[in-house]
Amino acid sequence: MSGDHLNNEISVSGELTDRGLRASAKSRTAAAFDRLVGNILDWPNTFVEADTVKRRARMEAETKIIQAATARAVELIGTDDAFAARALAGQFGDFARKQLNRDAVASIALEDLRTTPPTAEEAASGPDELTDEFMDRFQGYAEEASTEELRERWGRVLASEIRKPGTFSRKVMRAVDELSSDVAVEFESLCLSRIREGSIVREFAGEIPFDRRSKLVEAGLIVEPGLTGQVTLFGQGKYGTEDAFILPLKGWAIAIEKSYSPPSASPLVCQHNDTIGLKVYALTGVGEALSTILPDHRDKTYLRLFRALHETAADKFHCFREVNGAFEEVAFPAHPVPGAG
Repeated sequence: MSGDHLNNEISVSGELTDRGLRASAKSRTAAAFDRLVGNILDWPNTFVEADTVKRRARMEAETKIIQAATARAVELIGTDDAFAARALAGQFGDFARKQLNRDAVASIALEDLRTTPPTAEEAASGPDELTDEFMDRFQGYAEEASTEELRERWGRVLASEIRKPGTFSRKVMRAVDELSSDVAVEFESLCLSRIREGSIVREFAGEIPFDRRSKLVEAGLIVEPGLTGQVTLFGQGKYGTEDAFILPLKGWAIAIEKSYSPPSASPLVCQHNDTIGLKVYALTGVGEALSTILPDHRDKTYLRLFRALHETAADKFHCFREVNGAFEEVAFPAHPVPGAG
């Protein structure tokens, strides 16, 4: 039975397992795919032939039910075989279309998880299954994903929710569904300058024209920046014996000695009471969740930020890399961010 898709389960699941899905994330993935594609994907440590036999028998039974329904419909409708065929084709054709869309979304989610597996922390934490509320709503959206763009969008949503359950609430999924193509492209471009959760470096993203900014605000993705904009504030700490402004990042941290005073016309940083702030566009909660389904370019943005701050703060600027839970100072710009290019 080489053409039987059930016989391909071990190789598919084994490949994904080798890519690093473990613990809770693995369980969430298995359960989600079971809902979407009828358990086409199984896992080596739970795969048993008895389960395959049951599922194959179920499919055979469903085929017989459809055949019986067809015969009964013809009997009830009369001798108009063509009419009966059209009626049943409409009913089962719609079912097939929805299943095809779900399969395509699941395939994209699978590839996304292969490319970017959950971190060790993500894989070991969270529930074993995604909530019924999420899966019920998600399945409805996936069934209607009839274009490549929509399938890509919802596939990434599923992969992101598996990595971090609870990211996509009812409100966020509704916003994803209503997002137009032009706003989606604009938002993805904006997120190229994302520096941390919810913050886009304004200097790197540039001034957003009013009409485009209005669309992003109306879609609920960014906070209206107004005339003054928003800032991400540095905390306060120590660099050696010196007081310093501290900005933690993912795997990195920035320290600027407190004797530094940003130029009044700086497009990058500003004085804010007793600390300094990085000028940003602020994402809403919906925008922050949606940003998780986009490619992560933060390493490159970090490098740009380090360079820009090094130029403006000179010897008062210091950057640190997290190694085994501790931060070590990096001589910048001699050692750029790994993977930033």
